[in-house]
Amino acid sequence: MEKDNADAWQEYPVFYIDFNKKNFKEDAALEDVLNEHLTHWEALYGDEHQEKPLDERFRYLIERAFQKTGKKVVVLVDEYDKPLLEGGNTERIEHNKALFKGFFSTLKSYDGYLKFVFMTGVTKFSKVNIFSDLNL
Repeated sequence: MEKDNADAWQEYPVFYIDFNKKNFKEDAALEDVLNEHLTHWEALYGDEHQEKPLDERFRYLIERAFQKTGKKVVVLVDEYDKPLLEGGNTERIEHNKALFKGFFSTLKSYDGYLKFVFMTGVTKFSKVNIFSDLNL
C-alpha cells in the first residue's frame, strides 16, 4: 500500500507557472509573468544567472533545484495558451509563440532533471505548434 511506502510520498521541487493573472494584450506581459516566477525560484535555488535570458534562467534553475534537493523537478503550467489566445495583435501573438518555444524547449533537453510535467490549456498542442520540440 502507498500509505506504508515512504517513497510514494516524497516532496519534489515544484515549478508552478500560472498564466491566469495577467492581461496579455500588454507589451512584455509574457516576459513579466515568466520573470516573476523565475525570480521567486531564484530566491530558493540561486540567482547567479538572473541577468541571463529567460530560457537560460529556467534551465539553470531546473539544474540547481535538482542539485540542491537531489530530486527531479515537477513543472506545472496553468493555462499555457492564454498568452496566445489573448495576445491581441498578430505580432504580439507571434512574439509570444517564439518566446514559449525557446522557454519550453528546455523541458525536452532537460528530461533527465524532470520527474513530471503537466500543462493545462484549452488549445490542442498540435494546433499551437510551440511544443513540436517536446514530442508530445
